[in-house]
Amino acid sequence: MREKVLGSFFILMVLLASCAPTDETTLKTNEPVIILSTFRGGGSLIQQILARNIDYAVNTNSNQVANPPGFNKWRAYMAWSHDGGWLAFDKPTQNGNNVIFITNWPDQSKLIQVTSDSSNNLYPSWSPGSDAIIYENYYGKIYGVEIRCLLLDQVCNPKPFFIAYGSLPVWSSDGKYIAYQGSRDHINDAGKIFLMRLLDGENTRRIISPEGENCYHPGWSPDGSRLTIECKKGIYVVKSDGTDMNLMVYGDMAKWSPDGKLIAFRGGESLDPNLGKTVGLSGFDAELSSNALFTIRPDGTEMKRITSENYQVVEQFFWEP
Repeated sequence: MREKVLGSFFILMVLLASCAPTDETTLKTNEPVIILSTFRGGGSLIQQILARNIDYAVNTNSNQVANPPGFNKWRAYMAWSHDGGWLAFDKPTQNGNNVIFITNWPDQSKLIQVTSDSSNNLYPSWSPGSDAIIYENYYGKIYGVEIRCLLLDQVCNPKPFFIAYGSLPVWSSDGKYIAYQGSRDHINDAGKIFLMRLLDGENTRRIISPEGENCYHPGWSPDGSRLTIECKKGIYVVKSDGTDMNLMVYGDMAKWSPDGKLIAFRGGESLDPNLGKTVGLSGFDAELSSNALFTIRPDGTEMKRITSENYQVVEQFFWEP
């Protein structure tokens, strides 16, 4: 019996090794690159024990490329400045609270702490001029902070300022708008996506999500003309004025490519029935919880699966700037 268990364990380890991305890399091209953090899916105890994070980078033809430096180091929500020269991320400190840091990209020779209050600060988003950041405070508030002095290596103490009640804020490329998810603590705002125009201290906002659907995670196209929003029925694409709203695909974690030609997203078994199927070993079968990374054009055409492993869970991903 012991030999049989050890034999099954050996077979499983071989399967895990064969399904993981290799360490071989190819020369970087001008094709868009997606950086992924993943782990192996599965519901059994042995799978949970063996689950491990795998970080790698692929182009839109599913070919593995060189992993950008530092991605494994931060393992957090990350956002690149519009000029690609800085990376912002939220990171837990010794007291357990997340704070916002920035580092210069790609050499990361500087590490600068931006926020220092006692609550969790999450999901940073850069201004178009790359000199300010908006972020979510865990208490359901959105703040902004000017960081020009930090970027210039000046001794300063930037003071965050309150913007709105909500979460997951993102700044438009022209700097005129922010989009965000309504605060869960305000019953009339929960489940709605708002667009706020900043006008000389007077903040005006409007709803840009479908009526009757709970929505979250807005994302701007690079040119600021459209947004993705994620709702109960799937991912919508909508113009920045709230018109021409179209349901594109069922999935989540939608992110625009830097050139705006593709949207990457995470999808499940409804898009590919092979996801989450058994691996063929008794006791090692995966639950139907695996997913894959896909790309699609903003008009809903040419959907393509990027990751190939059927028992993989995509934890997070980013387009390289």
